[in-house]
Amino acid sequence: MSSFLPFPKNLEKISMLYGLNKLFTSKNNLIGQNFSIDSYLREMKTGKRYDYKSLAYDKLNMYFLNRSMHQLNEACNKLWTTMEAHYAATGKNKLCKKFSPDFLPSSTIPTLHYANISAILSILSLFGLTSIASKGRNLIFYNLVRTSCGILLMERNKYIQTTLGSVKSGWHAQVLQTYAGIQTKLEMPEINISECKKLQSERSKFHYDILSQTNMKGFSGMQTYFQFLPLVTNTIKNAIQSYHQVINPIPNGCDSRFEELKTKMSLVVKEYNLKVRE
Repeated sequence: MSSFLPFPKNLEKISMLYGLNKLFTSKNNLIGQNFSIDSYLREMKTGKRYDYKSLAYDKLNMYFLNRSMHQLNEACNKLWTTMEAHYAATGKNKLCKKFSPDFLPSSTIPTLHYANISAILSILSLFGLTSIASKGRNLIFYNLVRTSCGILLMERNKYIQTTLGSVKSGWHAQVLQTYAGIQTKLEMPEINISECKKLQSERSKFHYDILSQTNMKGFSGMQTYFQFLPLVTNTIKNAIQSYHQVINPIPNGCDSRFEELKTKMSLVVKEYNLKVRE
């Protein structure tokens, strides 16, 4: 089982790994660049692993790094969107005067959950574990994994079963299961998975349960949004701090946008006169 765990086991050694990567340190580096890894994926589907110090190994590691940055950017943007929406809904410049902030949670709570998942995926990618969708006649999901024995590809459900002993149903549940299982074996940031599961449950309530109702009673959920805001903010902060161990500042600027957003959060909380956990 240990041979399938992401490697290295801590951020210091991950940073050292990138320090030795020619595609990271050269003037023509691949940081933030879009490039194809399809040829490598085809080879790995046949069981091939790419070993340390090979060009493919370095290129796939840049893929992990860029995926991590992209997912972190998505997490920040999703959180930012929810905060802007809640703030705008309280002001005088609303598009429609009769629009009520009570209508927002059915959109913002699911988006808050997606922001949280994106931040968790960012950390997993940085540590060397990311999901790949193979689009052919049949859609197959794989996990691309950097292990102590090289970089390999394995069907996602098989990987989770082999590494963790069981497979949850649903992609988001699998993300939380994977992080919960792996964070006990590696030196990863502590994420409150129990609270993450509660947020996922609320997301399902506001996204799907509401469709079976005949009125909006019980679905305003303003307090629920602000209840989970500190959880998601902390997850994104952990992801940014982790990425900073390799690159600081982050090239796409999501870290500076996040810092600005954090300073403005108190203004939104004040508008709704709600108590929020720190």
